[in-house]
Amino acid sequence: MSMAKPTSPTLLLVALALFITSAGVFTYVLLTRQPTGPRTPQPAPESTEKPATAAKTYTLRGKIEQLPDPAVKGSMLHIHHEAIVGWVNRKGEAVGMNEMIMPFPPAEGVSLKGLNVGDLVEFKVEFDYSRLPPQRTTAISKLPPDTVLQIENEK
Repeated sequence: MSMAKPTSPTLLLVALALFITSAGVFTYVLLTRQPTGPRTPQPAPESTEKPATAAKTYTLRGKIEQLPDPAVKGSMLHIHHEAIVGWVNRKGEAVGMNEMIMPFPPAEGVSLKGLNVGDLVEFKVEFDYSRLPPQRTTAISKLPPDTVLQIENEK
């Protein structure tokens, strides 16, 4: 019969260290594991940039550059509008807007019947930053063809 060899102190320390390490890993896994089953959704972090709270409506004048094509999904009305004095941006700052060509999707119920590319128009546009796109045309009417607009680089 053979007798067990005495264990060295170094071997005992290594065994103890391995035991403590594995117990620590096991405890860490238990404490950090994700629960199974249905989870309650967490609210999205709040944005640091708050959009302007109220919709703003402006009466503008411009020239129709493009009419929406009913055959093309997402096609929009494009108008070269005059500068917008006092236009309020997403942050709620009144910064104005230069004249430019922009898409202005018509709001539900707004008719573009009888309008053509090149027509001069007066239109109401609402900016509401709680939706995309934020701008939409809420009313539109033709101006007399001899109306002088304050826009540059007309096509």
